[in-house]
Amino acid sequence: MSGELVVLRILQSAMFFNTLLIIIGIILVRRAQLEAHRKLMSFVLISTLLAALSLVVSLFFGFDYKSTTTPMRMLIHRAFSVPLFPLLIWVFWSGLQADRKKHLLAVVCMVPFWIGTLTTGLWFF
Repeated sequence: MSGELVVLRILQSAMFFNTLLIIIGIILVRRAQLEAHRKLMSFVLISTLLAALSLVVSLFFGFDYKSTTTPMRMLIHRAFSVPLFPLLIWVFWSGLQADRKKHLLAVVCMVPFWIGTLTTGLWFF
C-alpha cells in the first residue's frame, strides 16, 4: 500500500472515530453532563485539526493524492471539507462562550458539512 493510501486510511479512521465521539457528546448533553461534553468535544476538535494538519504536512512531503480519486470527486469532497473548518471553530467558540442559541445554530450548520466530508472521504478515496 502506498504512503498516500496509508495516510488516507488513518484520516478516514480518525474521522469515523470522531463521528462516534460526537454522537456520544450529543448523548452527554441530553443527559445534562455538560462538563463531560465539553471535554469530549475539545478532544474531537483537537484530533480533527491534527488530522487536517497531517494531510497538509503529507502534501509538503510530496504525497500526491491525485492518483487516489478523480478531480471531480476531489472537488466535491473539498466543497464539504473546506467550509467545515471555520464551522468547527464557530461551534467550539460558541460552546466555550456558553451561548446556547449560537452554539445550536452553529451545530445545525456544521452537521451537513461534517456528514458530507465523512461520506465523500470514505466513498471517494
